[in-house]
Amino acid sequence: MKNKDWKGYTMHELQMHRAVNAVRLEIEKEKLIQSMDRVRQTGAGAVGSFLASNFGTIAKGFGIASTAYGIFRKVRSLLR
Repeated sequence: MKNKDWKGYTMHELQMHRAVNAVRLEIEKEKLIQSMDRVRQTGAGAVGSFLASNFGTIAKGFGIASTAYGIFRKVRSLLR
């Protein structure tokens, strides 16, 4: 049964949810980077070796792109 008195999340609750999700995302990125470092140290095949040696750069690029997209969405919503 749904609670008829519930009026939604407060701004503080939404900010906390965003913060928690941002931390989770950062933790997953670090886990992925660490796992790729292990692959790099064990020595993968030619393609795997290329990806492993450039993984840090690729991950930073995706991080920058996702941050830019988030900023773009916020600015776009403010301009509407």
